Amino acid sequence: MTRKALKFFTTLLTLAGIAYACQVPVFRYALERWETDKYALYLVTPKPLSAEQTQLAEKIIAAQDTTNFELNSIVLEGLSERELWQLPEIDTSITEPTLMLFAPAKTQQTKPLYTTSFTGSGFQQLVTSPVRKQLVKKLIAGTSCIWIVIHNNKPQEALAIQQDLDKHLAKIETKIEIADAVVETDERHTIDDSTDLDDVLRSSIPLKIEFGSLSSTQMTLPKPLS
Repeated sequence: MTRKALKFFTTLLTLAGIAYACQVPVFRYALERWETDKYALYLVTPKPLSAEQTQLAEKIIAAQDTTNFELNSIVLEGLSERELWQLPEIDTSITEPTLMLFAPAKTQQTKPLYTTSFTGSGFQQLVTSPVRKQLVKKLIAGTSCIWIVIHNNKPQEALAIQQDLDKHLAKIETKIEIADAVVETDERHTIDDSTDLDDVLRSSIPLKIEFGSLSSTQMTLPKPLS
């Protein structure tokens, strides 16, 4: 079953790799032009924050510039029953300040994806990920698509799947070509009235057909923020 699923998803990846928005491969078009969806991060506290907690909240607010979440602060103390019913599906019985992460509004998901304590280490677990850092590094280097293999407490099985996946991806790389009409950043001097601007790359990230994978076994707990 696992191998059938792997072949199925590899086929999908092949189709995605050769799909084009104009002449730019769709993976690159999306990377450069699709806006990141914002997640909602709720800081829920039974009473007003202490001075120390306020300082941490200010650090979280400052971090919004480099993350894809928007912070919302809710103090439960003093809210009416009507106001409580207007809140998302948060646990209003909490006794300590808590961070709750919700999916972007357009998903219409009302339950939190993740809940953690309102501490420096709790916040860092939301925003710091060794896998994410490697993902960004690979994308900036020009890797087209990256698969993340979740081991689900079966690391050996996941490793076998990842190795099989990498073999399939290596074969796919040899079967896809980049269209000649794509205009890279160092070729912008060639743009004229006949050029479709959708074919012009928006960044100097190398454009190449290269697939990769990462494993969730590479995740480690981050250092606390404070």
